[in-house]
Amino acid sequence: DAFLGRAVFRTMLAWDFPGAESDFRRVIDLRPDAQAHDFYGWFLGLMFRSDEAIVESHKALALDPRDPAFRDDLVISLLGAGLTDQALAQADTVIAMDPTGSEPIRWRALMRLEAGRLPEAEADARRYESLTGAPIPFWRPLVLAHTGHGGEARKLMSAMEQKRLAEGLPRRESSFAHVYLALGDTTTTLEILSDAADRHETELLRTLYFPAMHRLARTPRGQAVRDKMGIPK
Repeated sequence: DAFLGRAVFRTMLAWDFPGAESDFRRVIDLRPDAQAHDFYGWFLGLMFRSDEAIVESHKALALDPRDPAFRDDLVISLLGAGLTDQALAQADTVIAMDPTGSEPIRWRALMRLEAGRLPEAEADARRYESLTGAPIPFWRPLVLAHTGHGGEARKLMSAMEQKRLAEGLPRRESSFAHVYLALGDTTTTLEILSDAADRHETELLRTLYFPAMHRLARTPRGQAVRDKMGIPK
């Protein structure tokens, strides 16, 4: 447990990725249970090692096929690999197993939106809000961006950015990048990611995970952001 705790700390807060991997491997040596493989798969996905992440997720499921959390993490591993159809199918399975879990519904809403399946995406977004009491972050500007209403999306984002400045916060957090990428504005997207890397923003690791962002992060300009973060090539 101590090695696992330090591995997560090194991943999310210290960005000591080689040290984190050493700890994760030590956890598996000491206690090769479903949780150990699941956490290691989560880490590998963050490191852009999607094929290895999927292998670890399947190992976790083989050891404990009834835990919806492990299936949810497989959804994320498949997303990182760009296997959206498989990720959607797995999300359907997770939601059927645990209809009260909000995270797989959020992932499915975003996948459906990116695939142009707006009515189904909106239904998932409403379901997520009913479960959590809050909308999916940036849902409305994301929908506008994906449906050809870029000007309205930019107005909403500008209002959010001005509000943050008035509160003494950085103008944009890393998750704002999703909207600008959906607008096709890769320059602003990369500026947001680079600024977040300079600030050592914890949420940046999660921001990079979604398929479109994952693809951008693999380009030469995206690699520059990963280099800032210290993610091994």
